Amino acid sequence: MAVASGKILRVSNVLAAGYRNGAGTKGLMDLCRRAANGEYKPMNDEREKALGLALFRATAALGSLTSNPRLYAVRPILFSADCKKESGAEHVVNVLHPVVAAVKKKSKQGNTTYRTLCASTDGEGRRAKAFIIEFMKRPLDEDSLIFPLLFGLEFMNLHVGDDDMTADKDAKHAIKCLRNLTMRDAGMKVRGFRLTVDIIKVHLRRDDFVEQTIQSFLSPNDKQDILLAFSLLKAIWELPDAPINSTPTFFRA
Repeated sequence: MAVASGKILRVSNVLAAGYRNGAGTKGLMDLCRRAANGEYKPMNDEREKALGLALFRATAALGSLTSNPRLYAVRPILFSADCKKESGAEHVVNVLHPVVAAVKKKSKQGNTTYRTLCASTDGEGRRAKAFIIEFMKRPLDEDSLIFPLLFGLEFMNLHVGDDDMTADKDAKHAIKCLRNLTMRDAGMKVRGFRLTVDIIKVHLRRDDFVEQTIQSFLSPNDKQDILLAFSLLKAIWELPDAPINSTPTFFRA
């Protein structure tokens, strides 16, 4: 690799090219790997622009709210080389509007008419801004059919887009934040009680979780793993009541 061969300037050029294209840590590492294999050499702005289009893409997929495994699987419908350089407003015009229009055009399949209910994003900054513009246009009308289902949710943002379409742009970050609280050495306070990692481990063991699972929950290799974070939170909220003969600390936790 360039680092091993002493070609530090080459590494600097590769990283500079990736940085200009908005690459994250993984993207920069991939650039270095490709450079080491002779697959990429930063030569000019046009080449770097082409590389950015190849590395950074916006994707869109559809999923159905159904219990049928054959139907609820997410199906990709868009790969857009937006390179993450456009503004939120540009993302709305160039990506969201065409996608929503295409979905509506194909909403009737056989005897079934599908309705798009919610749009979700991975939370990347520009896409989040685009979602606010497109799917949080106005407060949900009290006459809406879904208002009775949602108005009682204390932390629900009741701003919607056209056809009362809701946006899910922060849920993954909220899940990660909650999970990260459980992993802090100092623990977290819940109703005056300090809940630590060790206490959580004791309760999970009591509920027959194997040590390997507990370790993966509380010391994950990938802190961006949303499914693992959700699995930990689910395991905690599904814990049974403590037995009557438990210690005071265990019982209170």
